[in-house]
Amino acid sequence: MTILRLVGLASGLGGYLLMRAVVIERVLLMVGGVLLVYPDMLISVAGMVVFGVAVASQAVRRRRGGGSGEADEESPARAAAAPA
Repeated sequence: MTILRLVGLASGLGGYLLMRAVVIERVLLMVGGVLLVYPDMLISVAGMVVFGVAVASQAVRRRRGGGSGEADEESPARAAAAPA
């Protein structure tokens, strides 16, 4: 749960999870992360669902090749590992 909370908040603020996040995905990631902070099981489950919707949206857009017409940026780790 703690890892999901941190990933949700960091991805929402940073704008990148599996690929560059659009505004609605950023909002979903931040809301999911905040919901996971509250120590109630029902609210935590709601946070996981919201987080899952954002991840599913990213996965679908990634599979379709970007979805919104914007170029998919290479992940920072992949760019650093690429030979120059």
